[in-house]
Parts: sequence; C-alpha cells; structure tokens
Amino acid sequence: MKKILTTIAAVVFLLGCSAFSQKQNQTPSQAQAGTQSQTEPKANSFEMRLKEAKKPFNFLLVGKMKVTKGMESEYLEVEKGWMDIHNMLVSQGKKIRWSLWKPEDNSLGYDYITVSVFDSRSSLDDLYNQEDIKKALGNDKINKLFKKTPETRTIVGQELWALDDWTVSDGPIEFDSLMCSFMTPAKGKESEYVGLEKKYYSKFWQEVSNSDPSHPGWHLGRLLLSSGQKPEYSYYTLHLNNSKKRSTLNEEARKRIWEKVGPPPKDVNMNKLRKMKNVKYKMVMATDLTTSAVSQEWQKLQGAWKHTYPNGNYRVKRISPYKETLEFYSKDGKLQNSGTSPMKIEIKNGLKFFYSIHPNGTWRSIYHIKDGKWYEQLRGIFGETNAKPNDFLIYEKID
Repeated sequence: MKKILTTIAAVVFLLGCSAFSQKQNQTPSQAQAGTQSQTEPKANSFEMRLKEAKKPFNFLLVGKMKVTKGMESEYLEVEKGWMDIHNMLVSQGKKIRWSLWKPEDNSLGYDYITVSVFDSRSSLDDLYNQEDIKKALGNDKINKLFKKTPETRTIVGQELWALDDWTVSDGPIEFDSLMCSFMTPAKGKESEYVGLEKKYYSKFWQEVSNSDPSHPGWHLGRLLLSSGQKPEYSYYTLHLNNSKKRSTLNEEARKRIWEKVGPPPKDVNMNKLRKMKNVKYKMVMATDLTTSAVSQEWQKLQGAWKHTYPNGNYRVKRISPYKETLEFYSKDGKLQNSGTSPMKIEIKNGLKFFYSIHPNGTWRSIYHIKDGKWYEQLRGIFGETNAKPNDFLIYEKID
C-alpha cells in the first residue's frame, strides 16, 4: 500500500509543478473560436455548448501493471478487492469510473492497465485515505488487501491525460474493448496534427458513433504527465468498441459519411504529421456508471423546480439530462421570459456544482438538495452586484 500511495503522491506532486493550465469555464470550442471556418458550428452555438455539457470526463489516470510471475489469478483477485474501494470512491463522487484492461500486445512491458477518470485534478489529493477505506469496508479485509497487493504486481508507469475532444451520446454507452492509437506528432507539426483531428476526424467519428452500435464513442487525449516508463507518444485517439454489437457500416457507408462531414484536403498526409502505434485492450472489470454520484445527482434533479421571490414573481427550472430550461413568471402566472441551455454536473472536493452553458459564458454554482429542496448559491458578488455569497435561491419540486 505504501508503494501505491508513493506513486500517487508523485503524480500529485507533478500536478502541482505542472505548467499546464486551463481557464476553468472555457470550453475547447471557445479556445479555438478564432480558427474556425464559417462552415463550422460557432463556439457558442447550442450544438457546441451541448457537446461541452456532455463531455464524459476531464482527466484520465492510467496505471501500467506488471504482474508477478505465476500470480495472475491472485492479481485479478486483488483487483476485485480494489474494485470495492473504487466503487466506494465512485459513489462518493471522488472519481467517475474505474476499469481494468488487458492489452492484446504482450510486448509492451506491462500486463494490465487500470484506468480512473475524473473531472477535477484535485480529486487525486488524498484519494486513497486509509482510515476512510477501513472504516467503510472493514479493517481486517483492507489490511489483507493492502498486504497482498504489492506481492502480485508492480506499477511500472503512470500517465495523466486530458480529454481534448470527444464524441457525444444521449446517455451512458456500453463498450468492452478499446482500440487505442498512440500518436507521436512530427517535429513542428503538433498543432497541424491536432487541428486535423478536431476539425475533420472528430466529426467523422461522431457520425460513425451515431450510426454504428459496435462503435459507440471516440476520444482524443493529450498527455500531461508521466512517471516510470517514459512514453514517446503525446496524444492518443481512443475508439470505444462493443463486441456484442455487429458493425452496420461498410466501406461505402464510411465514404458517404466523409462526403457528408467534409474530408480533409487531398494534400493532407497524416502519416507525415505523426507516427501511430495501435494497441487493442479488452475490458476485464469496471465499476458501474449508473451508480456514480453524478448519475445519482441527475436522478435527483430531473423534473420541474420553482423558486418564489418576495414580491410574488417566480422562476421555474425544468431539468432533463444535460439541459436546463429556465422560465420567469409574474406573480399572476404570466410567462415573462424563458430559455434552454446545456447543463452539466461535477463533484469536486465533496462540493456539487452545476454549470449552465450560455452563449455569453457559463454560469457555475454550488448546489445541494436537502429535504426535497434545491439550494442554489448566488455568486453575483463576483460580478460586482449586490448579491452576497451566503444568498441562495431555494427551489421546491413541483413535478
């Protein structure tokens, strides 16, 4: 267990020293607004804002596991024990999901990878608190697990990735294998390579994912930090595959998709812009997405909520996954104004946030649901208004 915590602590230390930074409420589409063509959706279009709301995660932590010779079955039993811990962390909102994967290629220097996905880098701080884990799952059980773990495997590398582009869906998707293409951009060609992935290939794979049940998703990731094994690559494209579904797209259908979305220019040669190594992984085990704290919050928030002002006027929020419709009424019930915005939920350091993503910016607020009421913190003080940080809108559910 000490080795685990030491490895995690090293990553957290690197996080604190990293020069990488992002504007908290800036979307990837906003960051690229100045380089878009007129035929592409605008950065603040509803389509692009909804894509941001449906972003599946922000960060991904990969652990590369080398199994002790002759102890593979014992190692898998250890990971089953750890999955109880990961399920607890997922239910607490400290991570979104955890999974274990086996590569088909046996020449990589590792035997399995563990993958944890997060919305916040601060989630890595004190992630595996021994006292909390033992209290929740039992002291003897956890002591045995911690003792057995280093006997069965060695962590030979860790990598922290940021999600830069992704396909969207209307809800959780099922997949049991991954085709990961590790990309090494040619010297001086990184921005050109990444621009092509985002401008052309992301649209192609979105249409494929919409049409082909065997290919429910695609990601573009960027390497932030690594420890142990030093990777050559700095990007990956990830194809989420479902082996239980049959592909519905032949080569002719894919050509039609390229015609629909617009292919890259004919003079583009991706092989000159980057080197690529493909690795296929098969899922061994994973936590359940539907039991995550964020999924549970969506279940609580769905429906209609009403807040009444002192003068009798009131507002109604109608919440469905990834969308918020806000309606303003006079005290006699006449609709004065309304609008629908993409919406997302995140849990950071035990606090629950919701984001309404508007054309002119993102409204972010801490919220909490208690005794059937939705408490939304007003943050107008940060916009130099008269609102106070201890002011709340209090909604009651009406539907």
